[in-house]
Amino acid sequence: MADRSALRDAAVRSFTRAVIAQARGTFETDRNAGLRIVRQTWPTDRQAHAIVERAASSPAMTTTAGWAQELAQTRIEDLLATFGPASCGAALLRQGTMLSWAGAATIKIPGISTAGAGFTSFVAQGQAIPVRQLVTTAGISLTPYKFATLITLTREMIEASNAEQLVRMVMTDSLAAALDAALLSANAGTASSPPGLLYGVTPITAATGGGVGAMVKDLAALVSAVSPVSGMNVIFVTDPGTLTKMALSAISLTEVADVPVRGFNIPVLASSSVTAGSIMCIGLNALVSVFDEAPRIDASRDVEIAMDTAPPADIGTGMGSVALRSMYQTDEVAIRFISDVSWGVRTPSALALVQGITW
Repeated sequence: MADRSALRDAAVRSFTRAVIAQARGTFETDRNAGLRIVRQTWPTDRQAHAIVERAASSPAMTTTAGWAQELAQTRIEDLLATFGPASCGAALLRQGTMLSWAGAATIKIPGISTAGAGFTSFVAQGQAIPVRQLVTTAGISLTPYKFATLITLTREMIEASNAEQLVRMVMTDSLAAALDAALLSANAGTASSPPGLLYGVTPITAATGGGVGAMVKDLAALVSAVSPVSGMNVIFVTDPGTLTKMALSAISLTEVADVPVRGFNIPVLASSSVTAGSIMCIGLNALVSVFDEAPRIDASRDVEIAMDTAPPADIGTGMGSVALRSMYQTDEVAIRFISDVSWGVRTPSALALVQGITW
């Protein structure tokens, strides 16, 4: 676990350094200033070199040494895993099955069937071993969606002595919020984004009465709904306030129980993108996602951008009250992050939701 955590931290550090180098390079005159800066400032950081080289050269192959091959060892979910305050999107997806695009336009994932009757594995001596045909359903097909976001950094921020810490804070907050908002929503899929995990999920009625008793009933109902396809391979996702209640309730139970209680053995994640008073249970064997092995980063200060979370499709016409901000005039740099992402649940039965809890 410690080694994995160290790898994630190193990945985010390299990613941040690459962003800083690209941003600082926009204030220089030479063509490959970003690459020069990262080589001079962090000469031993090969992953930072690889990321910057992607913007300065032709598209890379993960099989090519000295370029994206190093990045393929630290996937983009590792970069996102430590991102943002009260976010859990990347950490949640990492608990499920993670795949790679590997040049595929669509990845077909088989569904889950609970039909197991007659699947005994015991045979008498000398008898033939039966051949079993597992029953699967059509499942889901994952297609790449462009996960992209823009952030702005001031010259003072990228040239400060604490640039790594400052840039990491701004960048990680922005990316984490964008991922969680899409992943944990109830929105239907569109031509530009996959459906949120809660799309089409009918909530289970919350237990009444409040207190620990209602909490136990709600959690048991969630697990019971998901366990036919996932067993106990499940995870809870909720808002930060509800997670705090769950943690404090576990402490209370430990203090009053006749036998030691070590709290919840089922992992719980929290995100500010989950509606307060809601909790979901997800079967991890059904959760599947696909990420790029390496993201794309571009930096520019000679642009104007619409400072809006939902800018108009045709920038420059019909802007209304949306203002364009000049990076050149304000002495800032616009950083663009792009990665192909998709996710899905192999069967709707692997996700359950309770809203409006009374505890």
